[in-house]
Amino acid sequence: MIVLEPSIYPKPIAQERKLSFKRVLLIVFPLLIIMGIVLGKSILAKNQDEINTFRAVANDPNQLQDNRENEIQPQVQGESFTTILEHTDGLTSVLLVGVDSRNVKLENGVFVNTRPENQSGTRNTDTIMQVVYNHKDKNVTMISIPRDMGVDVEIDCLKFHGSIHWVYDKAETKKCPQGGIEVLKTTVASVTGIPVHYHVFVTLEAFNEIVEIVGEEHNGKMGLWIDNPKAFYEIYPYNDHGWESLYFPKGRHFMDAERAIRFVRSRQFTQDWGRAERQQIFIQAVKDRVLSSGTLLNPTKILNLFGVFRERIVFSQLSFGEIVELIQLLPQLGNDKISNVILSPELAGKEALINKQPHNRPGGPYYMVPTDWRICLENPFCKVHDYISGVINYPRVYSEQPKIGVISTSKDSAGKPSFSSEKYLEIVDSKFPIILKEETKTASILTEDEVTILDFTNGDKPYTLASLQKITGNRAVNGSTSGFANTGNYDIILVVNL
Repeated sequence: MIVLEPSIYPKPIAQERKLSFKRVLLIVFPLLIIMGIVLGKSILAKNQDEINTFRAVANDPNQLQDNRENEIQPQVQGESFTTILEHTDGLTSVLLVGVDSRNVKLENGVFVNTRPENQSGTRNTDTIMQVVYNHKDKNVTMISIPRDMGVDVEIDCLKFHGSIHWVYDKAETKKCPQGGIEVLKTTVASVTGIPVHYHVFVTLEAFNEIVEIVGEEHNGKMGLWIDNPKAFYEIYPYNDHGWESLYFPKGRHFMDAERAIRFVRSRQFTQDWGRAERQQIFIQAVKDRVLSSGTLLNPTKILNLFGVFRERIVFSQLSFGEIVELIQLLPQLGNDKISNVILSPELAGKEALINKQPHNRPGGPYYMVPTDWRICLENPFCKVHDYISGVINYPRVYSEQPKIGVISTSKDSAGKPSFSSEKYLEIVDSKFPIILKEETKTASILTEDEVTILDFTNGDKPYTLASLQKITGNRAVNGSTSGFANTGNYDIILVVNL
């Protein structure tokens, strides 16, 4: 999808029983899922040799027909697969949910309120992530949905309009026959456009215990080494009666369970999407520890983890065959095949897809809404669906995150820049997950090409350049030596010539 950006803008639980092979798999599967076997630290990046080769393709349109042509096509096309996992159109997705379980206990797979009658517990789903595996190209997309994303639930048992983190609790309170888990799964699918096939619900207590179990010892404490990309200040609830001031410096730091939970849950200053980014970083750190020999070859840790899963975590019941297939897939899911998406107001450009508070959608001033809710009649998230589909089908283009400006050489009858070129409209209608910002000014350029591609990256966006060249049939011009003023500091400028 092309987005036209607006011009404005606890202690381990000891167990003594022995585990069967199947039970070990049942333990390991959800643990690996939760802690990010399919999640990544960063978006896709191929090795340097491949980048250099593809950069050559980007610089020579005559090579666009070689055996790398399918690199700029949706990677799902022309491929087949065999799987016993549930899937839709070649995609299998897992919903990962972190539940605020204060005043809540887990009974028979349901989080039950422990407060007196007519007093609600918390039971909020503060962390919501959907992990999507594409069987056809073996790539993974992880999508974080902030807790304050506004949703509409219209089913017989529940009429609700508000933040998505309330959906599970509301459905359980209304005793919806399908249960809160299924209602939340359906709601998430309505946001992303991808059905949910499996689920894993984790409590705060499980979070602490897993860190204690899989962590390493440092200065007398058990915890994890976490790479924090940027320093930030935050505050965190203190005994439900006040606030604790926090500071997390940039760099690699050791965090015990208490410190780590503050790292991934605080959001007063850094907002939901900042927290979602940190959750992905934390998951990477836990994943590394879970896969280390210090965990997988330690029977005590495995037994303790089994106790946590039995007492604190709810996950889909899988057949033995499904478990085996998932275990076989795990080695293929390296970080270079993972795309990370956070549904924030910055996705695809400032409020291009998601509006933050305040906004003008009736009835919802206190939560985020899709920008195009007026034109998406069947589902207000239709443009979000298109963009996520583009990320899944063109992960390499998405990984480059190019900033693209569009300038016309002519004006229409109203005196505004005209962008009615067939080649340019073909780019707009393509499924590439890129942002096009149409400038309000016009420019002149000596060319007969309908669309001229000016590259200001020295070939450092090879997949994007090759994709654009595929449509236009033109080689990109070195923008730095073209004499064209790049006042918008773009990676690429498209000059539309009519």
